[in-house]
Amino acid sequence: MKLTLRILTLVCYCLPFTFFVKTCVGPDMKPAYNQQQLEVNQREAANFEKRRHLLDSIAALGSDTLAPMQASVSAADSVHKDSSSRTAASSASVKEKNTNSMLTNAGWTMYQVWERIKRPTDSSLSGIGTIFDYKNPVGKLLIGLSFLISLIVLINPKHIRTKKWQETLFIVNIVLLITYLVVSLFSSVSLRWGFWLLLILLFVQLYREVVNAGTSEE
Repeated sequence: MKLTLRILTLVCYCLPFTFFVKTCVGPDMKPAYNQQQLEVNQREAANFEKRRHLLDSIAALGSDTLAPMQASVSAADSVHKDSSSRTAASSASVKEKNTNSMLTNAGWTMYQVWERIKRPTDSSLSGIGTIFDYKNPVGKLLIGLSFLISLIVLINPKHIRTKKWQETLFIVNIVLLITYLVVSLFSSVSLRWGFWLLLILLFVQLYREVVNAGTSEE
């Protein structure tokens, strides 16, 4: 039972941990760590598309007045464009071959698996993803330390097998997560169910250690 709980604890770092959605606003990608910010980004993206469509319409109307001039210029540039397009096609073909040789199927599969580990759903970061992509460096550090402690507890080296060490590590881990919760509240970050499950599992394991220690003393 103890080993199962420790494995489940480590699995929690691969579950949805924090809210996270990237929205394309023109040339920029804007992240959102809560639903309110996502709605703001989506409105900005919609407004940007409306403005771009309006500018394209104005440019199309202006191009109609310049059509005779453009026709004369295009006739002179046709030979140059043809040679340029052949050169560009040739270089693009070489680049494509080089890219295909560098990105093998195995490498691409590993990349997709890694991205899925970081983002288990389209609207969340996992605990591992939080270590890399969380908005606050303090939050990254807290979850990184929490993950390291959970890994150490799972490996269970000889020097931490005493009841005192086990209890201390669980308490420290819980404190790290509670601090992360406070940081997230101040940073307007919405937490997902993986975080709460991890916190519950740590409390359960701490309780088991305390109860077992009391039983052994009796």
